[in-house]
Amino acid sequence: MMARNGLKNASKVDRTRSIFFIIFGFMSFPLFVYAAIVSKFFLESSNPVVAAIQRDRYYCFLLPLTLPILFVAVHLYWLSMKLFKHA
Repeated sequence: MMARNGLKNASKVDRTRSIFFIIFGFMSFPLFVYAAIVSKFFLESSNPVVAAIQRDRYYCFLLPLTLPILFVAVHLYWLSMKLFKHA
């Protein structure tokens, strides 16, 4: 009986972590879009944090440079799974 309760608690913890990561992703995506694209179109801000984001020139290259690496990683994952299944 105690093992079942442990599994239920572990399942609840996993579900809570999953929901946390999904919410974190939904919250961080608009922040990334603002930092990479939208902030460049606004006038210079007097807030030092916002001004630093506006002057930054690295995040606007992050997504275009990450997509080819993601494509290679997904392709290698697919290839390794194919080789594993047919070995």
